[in-house]
Amino acid sequence: MADTSADTDLDRTGSGSLTVLELPLPISANEKKRLLYKNPRAYGGVKRKYKRSVWQTAVFQSAPPETPPEHVRVTAILRVRNIRDEDKVGDSLEWVLDALKVQRSEQAFRFTGSGIPVYVRRGYFVDDDPKHLTLLPVEQIIDRKNTGLTLRIEAR
Repeated sequence: MADTSADTDLDRTGSGSLTVLELPLPISANEKKRLLYKNPRAYGGVKRKYKRSVWQTAVFQSAPPETPPEHVRVTAILRVRNIRDEDKVGDSLEWVLDALKVQRSEQAFRFTGSGIPVYVRRGYFVDDDPKHLTLLPVEQIIDRKNTGLTLRIEAR
């Protein structure tokens, strides 16, 4: 019998683990800028609400590992209504990556998704700086009905 465990078994604590998340579409950089100038107080609330929805959606799909990997490679596929500027796509992923990294605050999110309690200082990767995270070029697909973000996090 052939060993196919390399594709199906995903070790969450060691290298080579893979997590695929289907998340809500991030706010574009232009929308962020418009919101910040229009109402700076609302900007923080929208940011917290979006980050919380990303965290809840991610935890419901796949609980974060007990010990996050030191270095990850992230591939993002945006399903959008219209193609976004290449230089602003990375900026629109900023809130998503902030929500999924290890939370350093004592007031970090505490939700239960898929029956597993998620405690403070858990995340899908250590930090979003280039030392710990490699963001591969973002692929954009035009899909007018099913907008969203597919994030593939691969430990290295």
